[in-house]
Amino acid sequence: MNLPLHLEASLCGECKQHRIIVSGKGSQFLLCQLGVSDPTWPKYPPQPVGACRRFQRVDAPKDRAVDSTRSSAADSSSSATVNRDEP
Repeated sequence: MNLPLHLEASLCGECKQHRIIVSGKGSQFLLCQLGVSDPTWPKYPPQPVGACRRFQRVDAPKDRAVDSTRSSAADSSSSATVNRDEP
């Protein structure tokens, strides 16, 4: 399933920990699976997320977390981007 347009700007869509949840009415949300096992981490982080200390790129080795900061004009110009550097 592809990400809806309003979630494409989020780093979560490139993370192996995300899962798309579809409500009964068809709304789509990004679930961070880390929040399922860690109560200090948000299950549904505010979107879009621009940086996250627990980000793991989909193609990265499973045992290696990738620290990420996406740098693009869209990310730097958006004041609504959330940084997930704290739990």
